[in-house]
Amino acid sequence: MENLYDEYGDWLNGQSYLTNLRVLYYLNGTKYIVLRGGLGRDTAHDAIYANWRYSTGIGFGSELPWGFHIYLEPSFIWSNYDGERWVVKNKTFTKLVEQDFTQRYSMSLSNNKIDIWGFVPTLTFSYTKRDSNIPNRKYEKYTTEFTMSQRF
Repeated sequence: MENLYDEYGDWLNGQSYLTNLRVLYYLNGTKYIVLRGGLGRDTAHDAIYANWRYSTGIGFGSELPWGFHIYLEPSFIWSNYDGERWVVKNKTFTKLVEQDFTQRYSMSLSNNKIDIWGFVPTLTFSYTKRDSNIPNRKYEKYTTEFTMSQRF
């Protein structure tokens, strides 16, 4: 696979900044709610790659019988790019500033009675849909993730 960064790096070079806030509220000993928000900024030499991102999400988690734990979270990201780019839209070339809206719905399931060298396996199922004012930047996907995390 060819490394195209060497070819496009002059336009993509820049900094990335990200800040997030997460508030966790316990409803009782087994159920909780997570509220989160974030702000991100990507800079680039070329303004068509620089953007601001705003994110928010609300999650609900619960400890279930037999050691199971479930967590559900819808989350949303708005991306607003800085510069105009040429795109093909409605069978013609046009200049526009990219704006994207991404929504993700996820469900994680784990069992703390399953312990592998001190780590608990987690399965996450998610659906992601990205809308954009640039037609070829839109997508939908389903994802299954397997992670191992240490619980204290």
